[in-house]
Amino acid sequence: IANIMNENFINIKVDREDRPDIDDIPEIVEPSLHGMVEVMRGCGRGCKFCDVTLRALRYYPPEKVKKEIEVNIKKGGIRTAWIHSDDIFVYGMNPRTSKGMEPNREALEELFTEIMSAGIAHTNPTHGTLAGAIADEKLIPNISKIIKSGPGNLTGIQCGLETGSLRLIEKYADRKLAPYKPEEWHWVIKEAVKTFNEYYWIPAFTLIMGLDNDETPEDSWETIRVINELEREQPDSMFTVTPLTFVPIGLLEKSDFFHIGTEMTPAQLGVMYKTWHHNFKYGIKKFMMKTGGLGVQKYVFNMLARSLGGVPLGAMERYARRQGPEHERVIEKIKVKYL
Repeated sequence: IANIMNENFINIKVDREDRPDIDDIPEIVEPSLHGMVEVMRGCGRGCKFCDVTLRALRYYPPEKVKKEIEVNIKKGGIRTAWIHSDDIFVYGMNPRTSKGMEPNREALEELFTEIMSAGIAHTNPTHGTLAGAIADEKLIPNISKIIKSGPGNLTGIQCGLETGSLRLIEKYADRKLAPYKPEEWHWVIKEAVKTFNEYYWIPAFTLIMGLDNDETPEDSWETIRVINELEREQPDSMFTVTPLTFVPIGLLEKSDFFHIGTEMTPAQLGVMYKTWHHNFKYGIKKFMMKTGGLGVQKYVFNMLARSLGGVPLGAMERYARRQGPEHERVIEKIKVKYL
């Protein structure tokens, strides 16, 4: 602690080729936080901005996963299983032979069947790719049936939307779209949202602002436009979008951090404004109104959403006024064309 406080950090070198056997990875002996259970390591997608893709790809056998869930049940009384991976739709796949990154549906069905056999009430994966979710049209319907997704049992999943820019997605994460092509990115996003929502999955998207310090204003506007198109084409869709700032890791570890306080462009402010407005309108209000219960409870939830949701929007509008006309024009353009 003292060393950290004095900023005397210790550099630890990790051998990327270090690959313990599955049997050498110990199982949990006490309950995990929120019932989280790891099912695989590595990814294989090859996104340049990610560390995980540099790690050896391994899958835990379903019976190993079930044993950890049983620890959570017996010692912690946890009846939910939060299934951790960096792309659940890669589970059981050999990326060397599956050049198109097609999911191994049979392996995933076996995994989730074993998970549910532990006697849990709810499960959901932590992360998954949009392309992986729709590459096999039977995948989401079949998994949903196994885990009993439904109106009263929504399934959350975090997905990296990263950017709406076709240029950036092709340059930094082209295999994130496999088996699809970079020019199909917008279609993949929309089709995945449609599929997820149809089977009661709610994706939580993340964006990378200032990706490798290479994001142009047009890249930012392309992100704004695709979110707006989703809202207009699928007005009842359910998803959230959270912008995060670029951190230099993975193959981009020698790049510079993106500092939002000093480097954010007017168009990037627009991305923040649009995404928060979406989360307020389509996420907070709609989700709370649908799930907030009845009577007084529903009324209170709705009032909180209306009153608190607009606070960040007002703060961004005041920030734009302080920054000057260019920032103000971006906010006004979004209000006129993209809300």
